[in-house]
Amino acid sequence: MRFLSLALVAMLSLAAHPAAASEFKIGSLTVETPWSRATPGKARSGVVYLTISNQGNAPDKLMSISTSVAKRAEIHRSQMKDGMMTMDSIGALTLRPSSSVLLRPGGLHVMLMGLLAPLKRGGSFDMTLKFEKAGSLTVKVAIEKIGASAPTRPH
Repeated sequence: MRFLSLALVAMLSLAAHPAAASEFKIGSLTVETPWSRATPGKARSGVVYLTISNQGNAPDKLMSISTSVAKRAEIHRSQMKDGMMTMDSIGALTLRPSSSVLLRPGGLHVMLMGLLAPLKRGGSFDMTLKFEKAGSLTVKVAIEKIGASAPTRPH
């Protein structure tokens, strides 16, 4: 009986683990671990990183992004060109079947432009992703410390 009680407690704690809250699904798409960096007081821009997986048999596209914390949100690509880091908007992001796209520091990312208030460590905000086929999905973005290179805590 004691073993069953311990097993039940372990199962319930795993089911309630905060990391489970960092996965969002719509249709065959899954968005995992959306996170952002805190910003200094007068910053006008911020970033969001996440992973989008398409477990389906057909491609989809991330068409647009919106959030109440910034005037605009776009997918950007950072890359080195002629020894200089550049950043360009890429428009829609194609999601191939049975694949994942990682948005991470130094690569693809969501650029938040015209921040309406500083992003504060430990906080969170909602962001809506509009996909061509799957529709709209709202995710909760956790805010990490300034300069974070990866999420440091379960979301």
